[in-house]
Amino acid sequence: MVPIKQAAPAPTSEGTNFLPLIAGCQTSYDVFRLLRSICVEYDFTHFSSINIPTDAQQNLSDLSVVSNWPPELVNAYDELGLLKKSPIIARLKSSVEPIVWELDAINVERAEGEKANAAVELFRDFGLEMGVYFSVHTAAGELGAVSFSGKRDALSMAEMLTLNFLSQSIFAKLKQFEIKKSTSDMALSPREAECLTWTAAGKTSAEIASILDISEHTINHYLGSICQKLNAQNRAHAVSKAMRMGLLK
Repeated sequence: MVPIKQAAPAPTSEGTNFLPLIAGCQTSYDVFRLLRSICVEYDFTHFSSINIPTDAQQNLSDLSVVSNWPPELVNAYDELGLLKKSPIIARLKSSVEPIVWELDAINVERAEGEKANAAVELFRDFGLEMGVYFSVHTAAGELGAVSFSGKRDALSMAEMLTLNFLSQSIFAKLKQFEIKKSTSDMALSPREAECLTWTAAGKTSAEIASILDISEHTINHYLGSICQKLNAQNRAHAVSKAMRMGLLK
Protein backbone atom coordinates (compact mmCIF):
# COMPACT_ATOMS: atom_id res chain seq x y z
CA MET A 1 0.00 0.00 0.00
CA VAL A 2 1.11 3.52 -0.74
CA PRO A 3 -0.31 6.16 1.60
CA ILE A 4 -0.86 9.50 -0.11
CA LYS A 5 -0.55 12.65 1.90
CA GLN A 6 -4.00 14.22 2.08
CA ALA A 7 -4.39 17.68 0.59
CA ALA A 8 -7.33 20.03 0.53
CA PRO A 9 -9.80 18.62 -2.01
CA ALA A 10 -9.90 20.59 -5.26
CA PRO A 11 -12.18 18.84 -7.76
CA THR A 12 -11.41 18.94 -11.46
CA SER A 13 -14.08 19.84 -13.98
CA GLU A 14 -15.16 16.18 -14.14
CA GLY A 15 -15.62 16.15 -10.37
CA THR A 16 -17.57 19.41 -10.48
CA ASN A 17 -19.91 17.86 -13.05
CA PHE A 18 -20.71 15.02 -10.64
CA LEU A 19 -21.56 17.32 -7.71
CA PRO A 20 -25.09 18.29 -8.82
CA LEU A 21 -25.76 14.62 -9.51
CA ILE A 22 -24.77 13.73 -5.94
CA ALA A 23 -26.98 16.51 -4.59
CA GLY A 24 -29.87 15.24 -6.71
CA CYS A 25 -29.72 11.66 -5.42
CA GLN A 26 -32.97 10.70 -3.69
CA THR A 27 -32.21 7.10 -2.76
CA SER A 28 -29.26 4.80 -2.09
CA TYR A 29 -29.88 3.25 -5.50
CA ASP A 30 -29.37 6.67 -7.10
CA VAL A 31 -25.98 6.80 -5.36
CA PHE A 32 -25.24 3.25 -6.54
CA ARG A 33 -25.85 4.26 -10.16
CA LEU A 34 -23.79 7.41 -9.73
CA LEU A 35 -20.85 5.46 -8.31
CA ARG A 36 -21.10 3.15 -11.30
CA SER A 37 -20.83 6.19 -13.60
CA ILE A 38 -17.81 7.46 -11.66
CA CYS A 39 -16.17 4.07 -12.09
CA VAL A 40 -16.68 4.28 -15.86
CA GLU A 41 -15.29 7.83 -15.93
CA TYR A 42 -12.13 6.81 -14.06
CA ASP A 43 -11.67 3.35 -15.60
CA PHE A 44 -12.50 1.35 -12.49
CA THR A 45 -14.77 -1.68 -12.34
CA HIS A 46 -15.75 -1.89 -8.67
CA PHE A 47 -16.74 0.48 -5.89
CA SER A 48 -17.72 0.17 -2.26
CA SER A 49 -18.78 2.41 0.58
CA ILE A 50 -18.32 0.91 4.05
CA ASN A 51 -18.51 1.87 7.69
CA ILE A 52 -15.27 1.52 9.63
CA PRO A 53 -15.66 -1.67 11.71
CA THR A 54 -15.51 -1.93 15.46
CA ASP A 55 -13.24 -4.54 16.99
CA ALA A 56 -16.27 -6.81 17.46
CA GLN A 57 -17.30 -6.77 13.80
CA GLN A 58 -15.81 -9.63 11.80
CA ASN A 59 -17.64 -9.59 8.46
CA LEU A 60 -17.34 -7.24 5.52
CA SER A 61 -20.98 -7.93 4.64
CA ASP A 62 -22.06 -6.15 7.84
CA LEU A 63 -20.17 -2.96 6.94
CA SER A 64 -21.30 -2.33 3.38
CA VAL A 65 -23.45 0.73 2.69
CA VAL A 66 -23.48 0.48 -1.12
CA SER A 67 -21.23 -1.71 -3.23
CA ASN A 68 -21.04 -3.54 -6.52
CA TRP A 69 -18.61 -6.13 -5.21
CA PRO A 70 -19.93 -9.53 -6.34
CA PRO A 71 -21.73 -11.40 -3.52
CA GLU A 72 -19.46 -14.39 -4.20
CA LEU A 73 -16.43 -12.23 -3.47
CA VAL A 74 -17.88 -10.82 -0.24
CA ASN A 75 -18.99 -14.26 0.97
CA ALA A 76 -15.58 -15.78 0.26
CA TYR A 77 -13.87 -12.80 1.96
CA ASP A 78 -15.93 -13.37 5.12
CA GLU A 79 -15.47 -17.15 5.05
CA LEU A 80 -11.69 -16.61 4.98
CA GLY A 81 -11.95 -14.16 7.90
CA LEU A 82 -9.96 -11.52 6.04
CA LEU A 83 -11.48 -8.45 7.69
CA LYS A 84 -9.80 -8.95 11.05
CA LYS A 85 -6.28 -8.97 9.59
CA SER A 86 -6.84 -6.57 6.70
CA PRO A 87 -3.90 -4.15 6.45
CA ILE A 88 -6.15 -1.64 4.69
CA ILE A 89 -8.79 -1.66 7.45
CA ALA A 90 -6.03 -1.30 10.04
CA ARG A 91 -4.67 1.72 8.17
CA LEU A 92 -8.13 3.28 7.81
CA LYS A 93 -8.61 3.03 11.57
CA SER A 94 -5.42 4.95 12.27
CA SER A 95 -5.09 7.42 9.41
CA VAL A 96 -7.21 9.76 7.29
CA GLU A 97 -4.84 9.60 4.34
CA PRO A 98 -6.07 7.99 1.11
CA ILE A 99 -4.64 4.51 0.62
CA VAL A 100 -3.56 3.29 -2.80
CA TRP A 101 -3.09 -0.46 -2.94
CA GLU A 102 -1.73 -3.02 -5.33
CA LEU A 103 -2.58 -6.69 -4.94
CA ASP A 104 0.97 -8.02 -5.02
CA ALA A 105 2.12 -5.40 -2.49
CA ILE A 106 -0.68 -6.38 -0.08
CA ASN A 107 0.42 -10.00 -0.38
CA VAL A 108 3.85 -9.01 0.91
CA GLU A 109 2.33 -7.09 3.85
CA ARG A 110 0.14 -9.98 4.93
CA ALA A 111 1.55 -12.80 6.96
CA GLU A 112 2.63 -15.47 4.51
CA GLY A 113 0.52 -18.57 4.42
CA GLU A 114 -2.29 -20.41 2.75
CA LYS A 115 -4.94 -17.84 3.76
CA ALA A 116 -2.89 -14.91 2.42
CA ASN A 117 -2.43 -16.65 -0.91
CA ALA A 118 -6.12 -17.47 -1.06
CA ALA A 119 -6.98 -13.81 -0.46
CA VAL A 120 -4.76 -12.64 -3.30
CA GLU A 121 -6.14 -15.21 -5.72
CA LEU A 122 -9.70 -14.30 -4.66
CA PHE A 123 -9.23 -10.66 -5.59
CA ARG A 124 -7.34 -11.51 -8.74
CA ASP A 125 -10.16 -13.83 -9.87
CA PHE A 126 -12.60 -10.93 -9.69
CA GLY A 127 -10.29 -8.45 -11.40
CA LEU A 128 -9.47 -6.34 -8.35
CA GLU A 129 -5.74 -5.87 -8.77
CA MET A 130 -5.36 -2.28 -7.62
CA GLY A 131 -7.44 0.45 -6.09
CA VAL A 132 -7.77 3.31 -3.65
CA TYR A 133 -9.59 3.82 -0.36
CA PHE A 134 -10.63 7.26 0.82
CA SER A 135 -11.24 7.83 4.51
CA VAL A 136 -14.53 9.70 4.92
CA HIS A 137 -16.56 11.07 7.80
CA THR A 138 -19.69 13.03 8.63
CA ALA A 139 -20.08 16.15 10.74
CA ALA A 140 -21.40 13.87 13.50
CA GLY A 141 -18.10 11.95 13.51
CA GLU A 142 -19.27 8.77 11.75
CA LEU A 143 -16.30 7.13 10.04
CA GLY A 144 -16.26 5.22 6.80
CA ALA A 145 -14.40 4.63 3.57
CA VAL A 146 -15.20 4.81 -0.12
CA SER A 147 -13.14 2.65 -2.45
CA PHE A 148 -12.62 2.29 -6.18
CA SER A 149 -10.82 -0.73 -7.60
CA GLY A 150 -10.11 -2.62 -10.77
CA LYS A 151 -7.21 -2.95 -13.14
CA ARG A 152 -5.80 0.34 -14.43
CA ASP A 153 -2.69 2.51 -14.33
CA ALA A 154 -1.77 4.55 -11.27
CA LEU A 155 -3.99 7.50 -10.44
CA SER A 156 -2.76 11.02 -11.08
CA MET A 157 -2.78 13.52 -8.24
CA ALA A 158 -5.65 15.41 -9.90
CA GLU A 159 -7.69 12.19 -10.04
CA MET A 160 -6.88 11.45 -6.40
CA LEU A 161 -8.04 14.88 -5.25
CA THR A 162 -11.24 14.72 -7.27
CA LEU A 163 -12.18 11.21 -6.15
CA ASN A 164 -11.42 12.14 -2.54
CA PHE A 165 -13.74 15.14 -2.80
CA LEU A 166 -16.51 13.09 -4.42
CA SER A 167 -16.14 10.30 -1.84
CA GLN A 168 -16.71 12.71 1.04
CA SER A 169 -19.84 14.09 -0.62
CA ILE A 170 -21.18 10.63 -1.46
CA PHE A 171 -20.68 9.29 2.07
CA ALA A 172 -22.43 12.34 3.54
CA LYS A 173 -25.37 11.78 1.19
CA LEU A 174 -25.64 8.10 2.12
CA LYS A 175 -25.65 8.96 5.81
CA GLN A 176 -28.46 11.45 5.20
CA PHE A 177 -30.54 8.58 3.84
CA GLU A 178 -29.75 6.50 6.93
CA ILE A 179 -30.86 9.32 9.22
CA LYS A 180 -34.10 9.78 7.28
CA LYS A 181 -34.83 6.06 7.44
CA SER A 182 -34.05 5.94 11.14
CA THR A 183 -36.30 8.93 11.81
CA SER A 184 -39.05 7.35 9.72
CA ASP A 185 -38.78 4.10 11.68
CA MET A 186 -39.09 6.09 14.89
CA ALA A 187 -42.09 8.14 13.74
CA LEU A 188 -44.82 8.38 16.34
CA SER A 189 -48.47 7.67 15.64
CA PRO A 190 -50.87 10.61 16.27
CA ARG A 191 -52.02 9.02 19.55
CA GLU A 192 -48.43 8.35 20.68
CA ALA A 193 -47.54 11.95 19.90
CA GLU A 194 -50.48 13.12 22.01
CA CYS A 195 -49.43 10.96 24.94
CA LEU A 196 -45.86 12.13 24.79
CA THR A 197 -46.88 15.78 24.41
CA TRP A 198 -48.95 15.57 27.58
CA THR A 199 -46.10 13.72 29.32
CA ALA A 200 -43.79 16.58 28.33
CA ALA A 201 -46.31 18.92 29.95
CA GLY A 202 -45.88 17.06 33.23
CA LYS A 203 -49.07 15.01 33.19
CA THR A 204 -49.27 11.55 34.76
CA SER A 205 -50.71 8.51 32.99
CA ALA A 206 -53.96 8.88 34.96
CA GLU A 207 -54.26 12.54 34.00
CA ILE A 208 -53.53 11.82 30.32
CA ALA A 209 -56.12 9.01 30.38
CA SER A 210 -58.71 11.46 31.67
CA ILE A 211 -57.78 14.09 29.07
CA LEU A 212 -57.88 11.66 26.13
CA ASP A 213 -60.80 9.64 27.52
CA ILE A 214 -59.02 6.27 27.27
CA SER A 215 -57.81 3.84 29.92
CA GLU A 216 -54.66 4.39 31.94
CA HIS A 217 -53.53 0.92 30.82
CA THR A 218 -53.71 2.06 27.18
CA ILE A 219 -51.75 5.21 27.99
CA ASN A 220 -49.00 3.13 29.59
CA HIS A 221 -48.99 0.87 26.52
CA TYR A 222 -48.50 3.89 24.22
CA LEU A 223 -45.73 5.31 26.38
CA GLY A 224 -43.99 1.93 26.54
CA SER A 225 -44.16 1.68 22.76
CA ILE A 226 -42.66 5.17 22.46
CA CYS A 227 -39.74 4.29 24.73
CA GLN A 228 -39.09 1.18 22.65
CA LYS A 229 -39.19 3.10 19.35
CA LEU A 230 -36.85 5.79 20.58
CA ASN A 231 -34.61 3.40 22.53
CA ALA A 232 -35.31 5.54 25.59
CA GLN A 233 -34.71 4.41 29.17
CA ASN A 234 -37.80 6.12 30.58
CA ARG A 235 -40.49 8.68 29.75
CA ALA A 236 -38.33 11.70 30.50
CA HIS A 237 -35.61 10.31 28.25
CA ALA A 238 -38.21 9.70 25.53
CA VAL A 239 -39.42 13.30 25.76
CA SER A 240 -35.86 14.60 25.53
CA LYS A 241 -34.99 12.43 22.52
CA ALA A 242 -38.26 13.23 20.72
CA MET A 243 -37.65 16.96 21.12
CA ARG A 244 -34.09 16.70 19.76
CA MET A 245 -35.36 14.70 16.78
CA GLY A 246 -38.16 17.13 16.03
CA LEU A 247 -40.86 14.55 16.72
CA LEU A 248 -42.63 16.84 19.19
CA LYS A 249 -43.87 20.27 18.19
